[in-house]
Amino acid sequence: MNTPYNELNIRIKPNEVVAVRALDDDRYYRTVLIKANPYTRGFQTMISNPVMGEIPVGMREVSQNQVLKQMREMNRNTHHLNAFPFRGHAGTFDSASGAGLVTQQHKNLQKRDWV
Repeated sequence: MNTPYNELNIRIKPNEVVAVRALDDDRYYRTVLIKANPYTRGFQTMISNPVMGEIPVGMREVSQNQVLKQMREMNRNTHHLNAFPFRGHAGTFDSASGAGLVTQQHKNLQKRDWV
């Protein structure tokens, strides 16, 4: 079957409306719009209700898998993929006296002689 979306690397541009044909009934399609979300600095997918009929002339047809793959790529967190990126405090604490935890100003305010 030679469909328009059999190309290897189709990219959907933000704010471009594309069509996705329904897998269970090829008489229906949905339109998909990928929109930048300034609040989350990610992308949002807007999907229409199923429409019966032919895809309009000039609108690209892509597969469902391509839309899902691109959304995963666009919303990927590129900073780190560790579940727990914090490795602990780099300094050392003298836990017995609290010397590393209390500043001299706080010691003076409390008028205590911290050893």
